[in-house]
This record gives sequence, structure tokens and C-alpha cells, in this order.
Amino acid sequence: MDNIEQHYTKEQQELVTQQLNQDDLLKQIPTLDSQVRDVLIQLNQPEEIKTGNDKDESNADRRDRLIQLIVSSEDMKVKFVELMTESGDQDMEDYNEDEDDGEFYTPGPTNLYDIRKSISEYSLSRARLRIAKQRQLFNEVNTRNIDFETGESLTEDRFTQILQTRRNFNDKYLKKLKLQGSQIVSGRFTSMVRISPHVSDEEGRKERIIACGSWDGKTYLMDSQLNNFAVLKGHTDKVSGLDWNPQKSNNSENMEEQQVATGGGEGSINIYNIPSSPSKFSPPKNENGTTVVSPTHNLQHSSQSAANSARTARIKYHQSGKFLASAHYDNTWKLWDLTKLVPSSSSPPLLYEQEDQA
Repeated sequence: MDNIEQHYTKEQQELVTQQLNQDDLLKQIPTLDSQVRDVLIQLNQPEEIKTGNDKDESNADRRDRLIQLIVSSEDMKVKFVELMTESGDQDMEDYNEDEDDGEFYTPGPTNLYDIRKSISEYSLSRARLRIAKQRQLFNEVNTRNIDFETGESLTEDRFTQILQTRRNFNDKYLKKLKLQGSQIVSGRFTSMVRISPHVSDEEGRKERIIACGSWDGKTYLMDSQLNNFAVLKGHTDKVSGLDWNPQKSNNSENMEEQQVATGGGEGSINIYNIPSSPSKFSPPKNENGTTVVSPTHNLQHSSQSAANSARTARIKYHQSGKFLASAHYDNTWKLWDLTKLVPSSSSPPLLYEQEDQA
């Protein structure tokens, strides 16, 4: 408006202001034909009229008629503004009512803030180490002309040679991979397979335990030669969640143990503290020569409230090994505090539950 006052007369300023107000008014005129008809009816105008040659009025003609009514008549303009104001107030009331229908978030316990801080600090510290390592490797490539993935000297343009090495990876390595063997896990479908991140020394060779969840409700443990040496029992429905604790076991004085968690179709979550290598399992306890392992903790029976009445969809450990997240088919997910998993505790390690989000 400062520019208008400097360059226009009073009459011109009034015309410009009037035009601006009219443009704002026209922006409020609806574009949907059903809404245009409603406005015409509320302004006591005919919903439809005949045009030239006794033709029916088109949608565009009907909206143009509404515009001309509002622009040419001050009474119509005032009524239209009042109508739009009432409509806007009603929309805002409806919006506020919708906002009041449900909570925007599910409040957590008071200690959740401290838990979130610890998770953030854990992630940031790992990120700092990762970035420092990447910088170190980058500097080695620049100063020593070596490929930090293979250790080979780079005689040509170093980054071009790294790219070519990666492209040749399939021919040099992947094409040489062969199927070592196959194994039938159980008489039912295999639902999921997870390999332990922890390596043990088994008679001079590196060994990882392979966990195979089955539709029969059991989890079968195998060595690298696919020999089944143990069975984790505890579910009455298929195993629908399976994960290894990245930090072995929580609250365990025996550092030779590692921890694996399973979720079942019946809704429970089982946690097993097991030996770190196949040779350290107890003698066989069934006719198949395998050790049968019962859950160390059962989150469904840790209190009167079940872990979940609906099927467990997935479970996942946090990298710190202190927390376990579980998602369920009733649109809920839960965060479990594994640091409170002690046999004498009567309260469940449930830290947080979010509804209608899974």
C-alpha cells in the first residue's frame, strides 16, 4: 500500500483497493458444480436456467452466473461473504472436533525420556566412530594410492580403478560361489532364517549358529554344516519373529552365552540365553539327538497382561542389545527394556506401547 499511495491519486487508490478486495472475493467462489448450486440456492437464486436456444445451463455458465451476481450486487456480495464465513467457522469446528476425537500421540512413562537419550547417545557415538574411520580410509586412498577394500596398489586413476574392481567383483567372487548343501528344517514351512552375528572357535574353525523358525512353533539351531543340534520350544503357533541380540546376552554373568528372541503367532515373545557354540550345548534330550531348549524368559507370562493377544509380526533388537521392539497384527508395537529381565522380577519389561501405528 505504500507504493500505491506514492504513485496513485486517491480515486485510483480506491479503485486498486476495490479490485484487490474483489479478487480475494472471487477466490472464495467454489469450483465444484455441486457447491455452486448450493450457494445459488442459499442466495435464493434459481439452481438452473435456460440459456440461448433453450439449452440447459452448463457448469461453467452456472459458475459465471454466480460470479456476475456477486460482482454486480452489493446485497449478493454481503450475503455471499456471510455465507462463506459461516461455512468456514463450521469447517473449523468440525476440524477441532476431529482433533479432539483421539490423541495425537500415546504418552509414555516418565523414564522413556532417559531411554531415548541413551539410544541417541549410543547412535551418535557409533556415528562418530564410523565417520572417523571413513575419513581415515579416504585419506589412505589419497596419500598411499591403495584400494582400502583389497589393499592393492593403484597404478591408474585410483577412483576409476576402485570402480572397475567393484564391477569385476561378480566375476571374481560371486560366480565362484557354490551351493554347500541343503537341509529340511522340519515337517512344516520354514518361516524365517537368522544367522548369529557372533563367531565361535569350534575345533580350529570359525562357527556361527543358524536359527531357523518353523511353522510348527519351534526354532531349529544348526551349525555351518547344517547339522541340527538344538531346538528352541515355547510357541503354540508358527514362529513369526526371530532375531539375535547383537551384544550376546543381557544380565548374564556368563560371557560365553548369546541371546536369541522369537515371536509366535499366538502372540508371545520368548527369549533364550544359549551357549555361544554348538559343542557347549548340553547332551541330547530327544530321540533325534538334539537338545531341547526352553525359554529363559517369556514376555507373555511375565505379568498378568499378555505380550499381545494378536499375532506377532516381527521383532528386532536394538544395536545396544538393551531393547527389543515387537510389532503385532492388531496395529500395535511395543518396546521392551531387556535390562529388567531378571527371574525375580514380577513386572514385565514393557517400556512403551504405541497403538494403531504398526
